[in-house]
Amino acid sequence: MAKVLLAKVLLTKFRNPIQTVPSDKSLYGINDLTPLSSISSFHPIMSLPPDLMHDVMEGIMLKLTGCLLHVIVSSRLHTCSQVCQMINKFNFGNNDKRNRPVAFKEKNISEGNVRGKAMEKYCLFLNLPFIFYEIIDKIPYLFLYELLREIWDILYADHPRKSWLSTLEVLIQEFLQLFQTIFPENFVPKFHFLLHAARNTAKYGPLKRQMNLRYEAKQHLLKQMSNRCNNFINLPYTISKRIQLRQCYELIDENLLKLNNISGTIRKRRTTSFNLSIQNILFNDRLFAHRDVVHIVKWIIMDNIKFKVGDFFVGFLLGGEEIPIFVKIKYILNMSEQWKFVVQCFDTVTFKQNL
Repeated sequence: MAKVLLAKVLLTKFRNPIQTVPSDKSLYGINDLTPLSSISSFHPIMSLPPDLMHDVMEGIMLKLTGCLLHVIVSSRLHTCSQVCQMINKFNFGNNDKRNRPVAFKEKNISEGNVRGKAMEKYCLFLNLPFIFYEIIDKIPYLFLYELLREIWDILYADHPRKSWLSTLEVLIQEFLQLFQTIFPENFVPKFHFLLHAARNTAKYGPLKRQMNLRYEAKQHLLKQMSNRCNNFINLPYTISKRIQLRQCYELIDENLLKLNNISGTIRKRRTTSFNLSIQNILFNDRLFAHRDVVHIVKWIIMDNIKFKVGDFFVGFLLGGEEIPIFVKIKYILNMSEQWKFVVQCFDTVTFKQNL
């Protein structure tokens, strides 16, 4: 907190000479006053929330992933080529295929360099325990990964509780002390920003909603347009016109503002083609009783959530300990304008902390 206040004082100290001597802008690294400076309650340091994408997803997660991959090789659990092969050939789930990491090379493992976009690095970080499931209990310093996952679960929560913030501070301090002791050469300034995460969450609310990730996804389309149009005369006008035409085209869709937007291809299937257990379920449902044909789709968007055949979800919580019961979507059926999911339930047999 003291460093933040010091930066606030220095900014005020440097800003005043720039207003009187504009030629000193390069000396202080401040080009001009922000348009928001006219607001009495705004300050360029205290009023801007931190960015989880650059600080955590492209900073701390990146460093920890590189360190763990290097440790796997140095501990002789796997060779560099085996690690690359396991990552490159891993079967990512339907929801992760868009963000699967770029092909790994042995040089990336030895240098601890994880290439790719922020979401590709994030996807690799989340799937590390499943990629190295066979040796997960043998990997040294895996407790650092578990600590960071606990920290991230609180930081990335949609509705974090105030009671969680004290726990978050303790976890962050423990993680930073351990990481600095074990991997001091990889301790970069972005790790220090994590110290203020609890205070920033209390001040700005859920940091997930203020990530640069959502804005860069929007800007990615603008960059593609500017590269492909090959017209650099009044480029802002060209981009703004193209994006407005695109938005008009998207708004033409009659299902845009509807909660239930069905995009899967509807197919017909006879009820007798299902196995006996599913047939009994269908016949016991009044909507499907005495029906020879049902309509099925492979995926559907309901309430802005995409459900796809093969996806796993937490169906419900069991007992006072809230043991999760997982379900796998087998079929998505439609009858009388109502949607039904046929799911397969999985009992929770054990809990593994390192997954």
